[in-house]
Amino acid sequence: MRLKLRNLKNRLITTAPEKYSAALPTSAAKKEGKMTDFYPDGKIKGERLFKNDKQIGKTTLFFPSGQVKEVQYYVDGFKEGGDTLWYENRQPQFVMDYKAGKRHGYLRKWSPEGELIYEARFEMDSLVEVKGEKVK
Repeated sequence: MRLKLRNLKNRLITTAPEKYSAALPTSAAKKEGKMTDFYPDGKIKGERLFKNDKQIGKTTLFFPSGQVKEVQYYVDGFKEGGDTLWYENRQPQFVMDYKAGKRHGYLRKWSPEGELIYEARFEMDSLVEVKGEKVK
């Protein structure tokens, strides 16, 4: 099976072995525009935006069922803002805030039943607090 990748701005369709999530660009072809990754059965696995070979904007990943699995935001190739991951039952699993690609803000993790099971706070990738207690 092969994974199809589509770059709509350049109107290119590239295939790569299933284990790869993206086609490797050549020196003449930079990632630009919307890229869509597919599961082997043709269902959408993810949608990402690129500008000048850097990931930008909203990235959405999907379960094979079509349910949203994860939403991420990028600025100039770095995660920025909230990254949210869901269980397939639509309960949130994980939320992490980022600033310039570094963990900055709260990380929260829930059980599949919706119970908050972990909370920590980061400042520019340094862990500073776990469950309300400062880290030394």
